[in-house]
Amino acid sequence: MKLKKSQLKELIRHAIVEDIMDKEIKNPKTGNMVKVRTALQLPDEHPANKKAKDMVAKSPIGGKSKKKKGFFSKLSKLNPFSKKDDKKDDKKDDKPKEKDDKPEGPFGQFNNADTRQGERAEKTHNRVGEFIDDNQGQMPEEYVDKLRDLQKRAKDIDNSIKDDDTADDGRKKIPAGTTRKTKELDREAQELMDDIEQKGMDGEFDESIKESKMRRFTVKEVRMWMKKLEENRYKKVYNSDARRVAWMVNNEGVELSEMPKSMSKKWTKAQYGRERYLATEFIKAKSEQMNEGKLTEGFKKIAKKNVKYKDKTGTYNWQIESGIDTDVMGGNTPKIILSYQHEDEKGFPTSGGNFFWLKEKDGTPYTPQKAKALVNKISNKKIGDFHRKSTKPSGSGNLIVMKGNKFIREGKLTETKFYAFFNKKKHTIDGKSLYDAKQKAILKLKVPKSKVGMLSIVNAKEHEGGSFRFEQKLREQIREIIKEQLNEAKMVKLILPIKDRKKAVHILQKQLKLKITKDFEYGGQKGSNFVIELDKKFENKVIELFMKSKIKVRG
Repeated sequence: MKLKKSQLKELIRHAIVEDIMDKEIKNPKTGNMVKVRTALQLPDEHPANKKAKDMVAKSPIGGKSKKKKGFFSKLSKLNPFSKKDDKKDDKKDDKPKEKDDKPEGPFGQFNNADTRQGERAEKTHNRVGEFIDDNQGQMPEEYVDKLRDLQKRAKDIDNSIKDDDTADDGRKKIPAGTTRKTKELDREAQELMDDIEQKGMDGEFDESIKESKMRRFTVKEVRMWMKKLEENRYKKVYNSDARRVAWMVNNEGVELSEMPKSMSKKWTKAQYGRERYLATEFIKAKSEQMNEGKLTEGFKKIAKKNVKYKDKTGTYNWQIESGIDTDVMGGNTPKIILSYQHEDEKGFPTSGGNFFWLKEKDGTPYTPQKAKALVNKISNKKIGDFHRKSTKPSGSGNLIVMKGNKFIREGKLTETKFYAFFNKKKHTIDGKSLYDAKQKAILKLKVPKSKVGMLSIVNAKEHEGGSFRFEQKLREQIREIIKEQLNEAKMVKLILPIKDRKKAVHILQKQLKLKITKDFEYGGQKGSNFVIELDKKFENKVIELFMKSKIKVRG
């Protein structure tokens, strides 16, 4: 097999690359010996990475090479002088070239590479083949199929070139438009490969690449997230802890020994268990936020403002955002979202908010410019009053709309399922509210005015979930408590000497024939006195008998 000059150069280049990559250098941080290919995988700021790059740059062909544009091959990081497009060989001779024994491609061997069009088609075919080989298994099969189609088109161009029997000098018969086809094929192949490379760099084909390109989080972001945790509700969050967690979040997979000395703990055996747990939870929280963001892609943002101020009650942090929800109100009506976080003087946090749509008095939607102007207008200390007004709209409907300067409700209310109980029977009623369901039940069941109090309406979901039964038990317990309190109000306390206890009980039981627990109760406490709790209606008679029996009584 005869090798071209470019192929020979490529073999020599790869041999030198493999030789350099297998050499070992000393890791300045750990003192261990590592291979150059391993060192080049470390972060750019790592000393071992810099040392490996210097070594590669000093190699015989390090300065003459050009970085590969691709993203799939690991050599895009490991090998800074991976394949470059070969320069054109010596100028083509006018004489036709001799056929070489070439390896067959997926669609067979090219037989007309001695013509300019056939040579160009073969180059495109081979370039696409090399791209597929380099990135096989790291891009979707649909893109591999597209690349194979381009290779087949290149082979079809070669097959269309035939020998011209009429010519004595061995010329080929080339169909009209073949030159244009080869140029179009070359352009399409280059565009497709560039597109695949770009999508790969954006992380569309490889989740690991996408994760590695995740944005870095600041210490302030981590610290604010830690402050909102329940465990830190009444506890100070130290900046040193937040710095460690932020470092672990931004350097996922890096050994703790690589942590800067200014962050690491003085105790050498520290395992950083809590910090690692918080870093994991922070990443989970952020990924959930990203997923929620994907679900709300129908919201086109217009403007966003933050307002922070203090008053007598504590500190307020307001966030005002406007945008267009493409799934509601015809997809062209601006919407304002108000949300706040409040922290009182003791540090106890509360939060709330509201959202509403913006329309003119005649019902036409606000323009985005006007919605943005409104956000700027309400971004001050009076935002609280504006929020309170938005929570008290007039009218009925499931959507709050600001028409002019008034807040009203619009839209069709969805009906809810209710159960109506009357005459020991259960009926199903659909209503917009509890009151609406009751009015419908009165009409449907023909309940007379005298028996409206016997009609009971319950939300179906609450009834099936058991909350209604819980409310019934709660009512019974409340009734029992009220009865006990009423009973206590009917009882009086009498204090007697402990030596007269037997005599007093004898008078109550034998002479007055009162019953224990029903009419009176007495305690057996230690001390000089004891207490009798007596029904109030027997008070005068009992005191009279005790005084006749010379028993000292106090109220």
